[in-house]
Amino acid sequence: MLDTCLDGEPDAELLQRRWFAALRATQRLEAECRQLLNALWHADEAWRRACGELEAFEALSDALEEQLACMDEAPLRRCDLRRLAVVSAA
Repeated sequence: MLDTCLDGEPDAELLQRRWFAALRATQRLEAECRQLLNALWHADEAWRRACGELEAFEALSDALEEQLACMDEAPLRRCDLRRLAVVSAA
């Protein structure tokens, strides 16, 4: 009868060790999940900010393109006249 009680102790100890190992693994995974969630939140925030900046730069590009189209040939003529004035003055 004494042998039966002694045989049960290593099984209980092994079970307890496995339980603590599972608990530690669970805690590590929970910490990793928190870190990943935090990284995901920051990445989402950065993505949204970048999309807003992209939209602003696209609008600026469109506006500048429109201004360039309006100034199509007139500035070239002014530049040519200025260049001629500089050359003739020399």
